[in-house]
Amino acid sequence: MKKANGQRISGRLPYGFQLGADEKALEPCKHEQEALDRMRELRAAGLGGVRIAATLTAEGFKPRGKKWDAGNVQRIADAALMAS
Repeated sequence: MKKANGQRISGRLPYGFQLGADEKALEPCKHEQEALDRMRELRAAGLGGVRIAATLTAEGFKPRGKKWDAGNVQRIADAALMAS
């Protein structure tokens, strides 16, 4: 029910989203959505996780952790694919 209402169902927020003003509903996070869009473009161009991570870093996109790597690119891409 929460997921259908756009509310979070776990402690970790999905990359690309932040809590809204009510601290319950999720809303898009502009700079993370831009990173997701770029990630989709790079995947569509045939780049793998390592090259995507390097490109995102070079272009100034910030991950939630310390740095982009193939593992977090893959996890974010898989989660975004499942959500769409």
